[in-house]
Amino acid sequence: MRQSSTADDTGYRRTDAAPGGMVEHHSRQGCVLSSQRCPRARVVALQSAAAERFYPPQRCCTMDRIDARDSILVVIDMQERLFPRVHRWERVRERLLFTIRGSKIFNIPIIITEQNPNGLGATVPEVEAALPIYSPEVKMSFCAFDCPTFEERVIGSGRRTLIVIGIETHICILQTVMEALSRGFRVYVVAVATSSTDLEDHEVALDRMARLGAVITTSQSLLYELMGSADDERFRDLLDLVKSSRRKMPALYAFESSGER
Repeated sequence: MRQSSTADDTGYRRTDAAPGGMVEHHSRQGCVLSSQRCPRARVVALQSAAAERFYPPQRCCTMDRIDARDSILVVIDMQERLFPRVHRWERVRERLLFTIRGSKIFNIPIIITEQNPNGLGATVPEVEAALPIYSPEVKMSFCAFDCPTFEERVIGSGRRTLIVIGIETHICILQTVMEALSRGFRVYVVAVATSSTDLEDHEVALDRMARLGAVITTSQSLLYELMGSADDERFRDLLDLVKSSRRKMPALYAFESSGER
């Protein structure tokens, strides 16, 4: 009985009979060595196994819709000397403020952090003004959980879902999200309300967090998921916020609709 096989974009032929679709032959190069004897085939198989080990698919628990009663908004390091240097900072600022104002509609607690404020400055005034209470958790570690008071506030709240926004995606956000996931928290990262000085760093970090189990979302998608239904008495407040945001930043919405980055 012949084994069915298909060629993939690596130039190898995979056989259905082999465990996990192991690479069997080099279809383009005409290699006739088995996957166990061919060095290149073994390398590809090992790389594939490593990817599955270190970047598993999203966890099934994230399939449930987010619940405002179980959520905390974490605003990471929106500081004066760093923020103007990140990629598309004006767009990020508006999406971040939109997320903060939307979270207030649902009475979601907000925790803000500042990384080494002596060096990077205080939180930018627009963000500080949008917060119901300005009480930053000052840290030196890139992971916010290494700050004892941050950890106490999160754990003490009894809530198990973190919504994360701020900067920089590939440093403090990434390390905080990794720690939160390792502790069993559900994590939502608002992609349009996060950024890095380099776009590639931002995008790679988002991909890595998604593979680790974080939900990568947008500000509007998040808030409408929190709302759940137009029958909710708070829906009018959310609609007013969306309309107000569109009026303030029409160029932003035109930019997002164009599909540009």
